[in-house]
Amino acid sequence: MQQANVTIDAGNIIGQQSPLYYGGNNIYPKGGQGLLNSDQQFDKTTIQLATDLGLRAYRFPGGSEGNLYKWKRGIGPLEQRIDNISGNNQGPQSNEFGSDEFGRLLETTNFDQGFMMVAYGYEKPDDAADWVEYMNSPVGENPNGGIDWAQVRADNGHPEPYGIKYWEIGNEVYGNWELNWGSYPTKYDAKRGTGNVAVDTVSAKAGTLPFGDAHRYIHGGYKYFEQQKAASQSSWKDAHIKTSGQPSQQLYVKFAPVDLSEESYPFELTIADIKWQKVADFSKSSPTDKHYTLDTESGMITFGDGQRGAIPPKQQFVMLNYRSGRQPGFIEYYQKMKAVDPDIIVLSCFEKESFYRGMAEVNAPFDGVVKHYYPSTFKNVPKELAYEAQIARGLGIERTIKEHQHWIKEHQNSAISGDEKLWFTEYGLRGHVNQVATMHTVIGQYSQTVGALLGHSLFLNNNTPMINDNGVVRSRALPVPLFSKHSEQLVVKSNVQAPTMQVDGSDFPALLSTATVNEQGDKLSLILTNTQAQKAISVDLKVENMAVDEDSSAEIWILKSNTGNPVDDNREGAVDNITLSKMTSIPVSLPLSVEVPKAATIVVKLKAKS
Repeated sequence: MQQANVTIDAGNIIGQQSPLYYGGNNIYPKGGQGLLNSDQQFDKTTIQLATDLGLRAYRFPGGSEGNLYKWKRGIGPLEQRIDNISGNNQGPQSNEFGSDEFGRLLETTNFDQGFMMVAYGYEKPDDAADWVEYMNSPVGENPNGGIDWAQVRADNGHPEPYGIKYWEIGNEVYGNWELNWGSYPTKYDAKRGTGNVAVDTVSAKAGTLPFGDAHRYIHGGYKYFEQQKAASQSSWKDAHIKTSGQPSQQLYVKFAPVDLSEESYPFELTIADIKWQKVADFSKSSPTDKHYTLDTESGMITFGDGQRGAIPPKQQFVMLNYRSGRQPGFIEYYQKMKAVDPDIIVLSCFEKESFYRGMAEVNAPFDGVVKHYYPSTFKNVPKELAYEAQIARGLGIERTIKEHQHWIKEHQNSAISGDEKLWFTEYGLRGHVNQVATMHTVIGQYSQTVGALLGHSLFLNNNTPMINDNGVVRSRALPVPLFSKHSEQLVVKSNVQAPTMQVDGSDFPALLSTATVNEQGDKLSLILTNTQAQKAISVDLKVENMAVDEDSSAEIWILKSNTGNPVDDNREGAVDNITLSKMTSIPVSLPLSVEVPKAATIVVKLKAKS
């Protein structure tokens, strides 16, 4: 058995808890992945499981799925809602779970902290400002002009504002895996995740920067597309976008608006390699004239009805060359949205250094930067070190936090305070071991720098959720109550003296420690994680600046595997492979020593003398 020493300074407050550390990402389709039942009520079992875990924060309408989301399609009577387009598979997605259902979730369940993701480039700054007005403005104020969206909200059954504070502009639009005007190929079409752009103005690092420098994200711009298929209102899929043979068919460019100001970038439309002619209207069109009209703002293309203008032949793709733009940039979103509600937090999704540099060059404000952390797997690590490898992956989040701190200081910007936080609105949960190490790092060391820690995912119907659609609580969810329900509010300094571990070149201590006290200073919670899969560790505890009650008992909880596999998971038929449970209560005798079993995390709860 190894030996370690932990000294807790209960009077040295270095941070504090936040409900924004306990939540996740989810997507809107299929009733929020089963969150809504067929009667439009939240599934009681799912909500109860989420409540028991201590989950509080929810990101809507999703990540990649939301990059083609138009919020106005998801309000009002269900039968009148128009399908959105999936940012994942490009097909139609229904809108049972829209903005009002999201607001109701925040008002009536444990999920009381909401994040909104705006579809950068697909929804324009005015759309985003309207959304802020719909969610946050009192009826009658109408700060964005035009339609009084707060009144529309009231007409839809909710007079009071929802008060959504956190707004993220785009999802990973620096990446070639996202469906976005900047990262979509200039010629032909592509599916999400196929490495859409082969060549760009900026050399791509590991294929992740085809959007190029952050200049386009910050300032917007133009892009000329060639041989791109026209889309339908609610789908980009081939099966849904061919000509129908029906009169007055309407199709759309993928990335409106359309710019016609440059002759060198003409708008061209062909069907079966035959060029059709754009007209202002069909008043002079004969039944055989291959004419169409174009609404440049919406990108809507309308064909003739067979009397005025020809009906295109059936089952053909409509191929387009067009200049998209001008597309807006982050600065415009920020200004428009803050004009509606100055108290909201508007976050950039462009997590690269070029964003910090570009904003500093023009001294433009931002309220924080979003980071999505998906730790890579360690290669060539033997099976017996799988537990330690997950620890190392979780601890790796520190590098991204330090990068943010450095870039904020390196690129001086007079429009910001310098205290802007890094917001993890997605991070790869992987498993409970990885998750524990991540939470130790963020909550125990960097709560002053990190604004949110939202896992991927809450309920998605794939291999990522904390709670499966069959009601199984995955092991990756269990660190949430460990830190949310078994910890106190204020993070205090704890110093660890322990042997050092190493996995694939990564060094870390054999023991991780996070100490918290309540605001009254009479309760202390200490989370200790043994980072070794093969050895238990004995820990001598010393508490400073708090007189521990020696007449009380120390309550101890444990997170551990019950199968012999320290990186196991819970699944249907085996829901207790990994458990968080009360281990024991022991009399307090100072100096206090506890044992942390191999591959386990314990919580030690102490009380102060009254």
